[in-house]
Amino acid sequence: MKGILGATVASLALAVSAHADQIYQCRDVTGTVTFSNVPCAGAPPSAKAEESAAYNTHLGEWRGQTQFKQTLALQAAGTAHVVAPMTLMIDAGGKVTGASVEAGCRVLGLAVPGPVATLQSLDVTLSSCKESIFNRRYSGSFAIYPQQKYAAIQLISSSVLTEKPGAYSITATLRR
Repeated sequence: MKGILGATVASLALAVSAHADQIYQCRDVTGTVTFSNVPCAGAPPSAKAEESAAYNTHLGEWRGQTQFKQTLALQAAGTAHVVAPMTLMIDAGGKVTGASVEAGCRVLGLAVPGPVATLQSLDVTLSSCKESIFNRRYSGSFAIYPQQKYAAIQLISSSVLTEKPGAYSITATLRR
């Protein structure tokens, strides 16, 4: 009888594993073993669960390619267009710090909660940029897309009272 039960459980486990990413073998307080595609009660969270949770908060470090662009008279300016990696850190107090070493830019500012937990308003200043025209104050949004596992920033600054009125934008797709 034990041999048949063991073979049945093994067959069931193989059949289930063909249809799921991971099978959990759980044992309750009475010693009964069950198989499931969800973690056992009281088990530590899996790496997948922790990774997904990382995209449910704006807090922490974010990294990704960032585009710095100047637009003059509705035309993109050729020399003021840079795409470079950037790192941003948002702390629990809302302070935003970061840098793009390749572009030479440092970032300092604030993240303010938006109408939903996955949306923050950003007010940041860039300094020390190799393209000095990007050294200015920007405002915009930081939106998290938990299912797709990324965040996007859209920042803009405009200059209307200068010799060459223009708009300056920073866009990025960031990941953990």
